[in-house]
Amino acid sequence: MQTIPNGRKGKDFDRLLAVAVAAVPVMITVALFFARTRLMPVLGDQPHYLIMADSVARDRDLDLRNNYERDFAKPVILGKAVPHAVDVGGRWMPFHTPGLGILLAVPFVLGGALACRIMLCVLTGLLPFTLFRWFRRTMTRRPAAWLAIAASLSVPVLFGASLIFPDLLAGLIATFLVTWLANGADETSATTATMTGWGGYWLLSGLLPWLNLKFAPTTVVLALGGAWVAGRASGRSHSWDAWITCPLIVIGPLALLAFNQRAYGSIIGPRGSSEITTSGLRALLIFLGVHFDQSQGMFAQQPLLLIGVLAVVPFVRARPWLALFWLMAYLSLVVPNAFELARFGTMGPDGRFGWSAEWLWMVPIGFLAGHGRAKFEQWAKPLAIAALAYQAALAVRWVKGPMLLYPVLEEQLSQRDSLFPVAMRAFVPSYYMWDFRSYLTYAPNVVALLGMVAIMATGAVLLGPSERSAARL
Repeated sequence: MQTIPNGRKGKDFDRLLAVAVAAVPVMITVALFFARTRLMPVLGDQPHYLIMADSVARDRDLDLRNNYERDFAKPVILGKAVPHAVDVGGRWMPFHTPGLGILLAVPFVLGGALACRIMLCVLTGLLPFTLFRWFRRTMTRRPAAWLAIAASLSVPVLFGASLIFPDLLAGLIATFLVTWLANGADETSATTATMTGWGGYWLLSGLLPWLNLKFAPTTVVLALGGAWVAGRASGRSHSWDAWITCPLIVIGPLALLAFNQRAYGSIIGPRGSSEITTSGLRALLIFLGVHFDQSQGMFAQQPLLLIGVLAVVPFVRARPWLALFWLMAYLSLVVPNAFELARFGTMGPDGRFGWSAEWLWMVPIGFLAGHGRAKFEQWAKPLAIAALAYQAALAVRWVKGPMLLYPVLEEQLSQRDSLFPVAMRAFVPSYYMWDFRSYLTYAPNVVALLGMVAIMATGAVLLGPSERSAARL
C-alpha cells in the first residue's frame, strides 16, 4: 500500500488534525445527546450494566444482589425489575459479561448514568481518529478528513454512542486493531511497530471477550493476524517485539475463564448453547438483515460503506492474505450475532448487531485510495457530503423521537420499525419474516443482494490491480 510522504512536522500536524477530526463527531454527538436526553431513556439491558458498575464501584465485587435490592428499595437505576443475574449459592452474579460494567465504574461514581453515557460518547472519537489515520496513509489530508468525519457521523454514532451496550465500543476497538495491523502488514512499515505498540495490540485483542463472550472468535483472528505480520517481519528491526509481547494476549481470556469458573462454576459463564439457533435459514435471515434490512441493515444506516464493497475484489486480488485476515475479522464479528436466538438483539437498538463489524468496510476503501486511484480523492468530498445529507434526512425523523430506532418486531410493514416512511417501506429490504423462508424470495431483498453482487462485479471490472499492486501478488 502506498504511503503519502510526510516529514516530521507533517506527521505532528497529522496527529493534531486526527484529534481535531475525532472531536467533530464527539461534539455533535454529545450536543445531540444533551438536547434529546429525556427522549433516550436507559432501558433494555442498559441499566443492568449500570448495576454492575455500581457493584464494582461500591463493593469492589460483582455480586449484584445488594445492588439490585438497594435499587428496588430506592430506585436510582431501574427500580423494581427482573434482575439480569444468576443466583449462584445466594450470590447474584451478572448474566452479562462484566467488561463494560467494570469500565463504567469510575464514571458512574462521578456522575451516575449521565457520566457513563457522556464517556461512551467521548470514546467514539476513537473511530474518526482511527479512520483518518488509516485514510491518511494513502490520501491527502482534506479528503481523508472528509471521509473520516462522514463515515462517523451516522446513525450508529449519533444515536448509538450514548447507549450502554458493548457492541459499538467493540467495533471501535476492532477497527483500531485491524487497521493498526494492516499498517504493519505493509512491507514499508512492518518494521516500525514498537514493543509498546505490539504490547497494546496483544492486550486489547485479548480483552475483547470481556465486553461479550461472542467477541472471543475475533480475539483468535487477531492473534492469527498478529502472528502472520510478526512472521513477515522476521529478521528486521523490532521484529522480536511482537513475539516477546505476544503472551499478553492470553491475559484477558485466562482472566475471564477464571472469573467464570469462580462465579458460575463453568468456564463459559452463565450462557450456553440454548441461546444459539440450530436453524441455518434463521441465522442467514439475521446475517443478511444486519446488512440490508431497512432498519437493522448497516448499508441502510450508512451507505458510504458500499464504497468498501466496490473495492473488495481488487483488494483480494492485490493483497490476498491481508484480505483474508480482514474477511475473517469481519465474519468473526457478524456471524456469532446471526446465530443468536434474540432476533437482532430484541430490545437492543436498531443495527446493534452490525455495529461491531461495519467499520471494517473502511479497510478496502483505504486500499482503493492507495492503488493508483488518484480520481478517488476528487470524489471523496462529494461522496462525504452526500453521506452527510443522507444522515440529515434520516435525522429529520429519528431525532424527534429516538425510540423510532428500537425494534418493533412486526411483519406488517406499516407496523414495524424502519428508517424510512411507510410509503417507501415496500421498496426497500425487510427481514422481519418469521417463517424464515420468504425473505429469500421477497423482491426488495433479492434486488439488494443482486445489487451488492453488481457493485462487487463493477469494482472487479473497472478497478483491476494497478502495476504496483500486481507486483505485490
